[in-house]
Amino acid sequence: MGARILPRPVRRYRRSAEARGCVRRSADHHPDVDLADATLNSSGVPWHSIYYQNNYPRLQRAKAKWDPRDVFNHALSIRPG
Repeated sequence: MGARILPRPVRRYRRSAEARGCVRRSADHHPDVDLADATLNSSGVPWHSIYYQNNYPRLQRAKAKWDPRDVFNHALSIRPG
């Protein structure tokens, strides 16, 4: 399997974060739950902006439609809108 190519906005955000010295690595299949803890995430950026960027409101609408009772969830899952 070849290297995974990240979408341009993700690459741009990663370069920007690396330049500011605020990069933490996390495996794609293991959410970094520390991002949701204000005492540990000192970036000033909400966790959902880091994970989902500008897509979060749209994803919240989908979540509200298809999983309004929040049955499928984890520490950093999308909250119903």
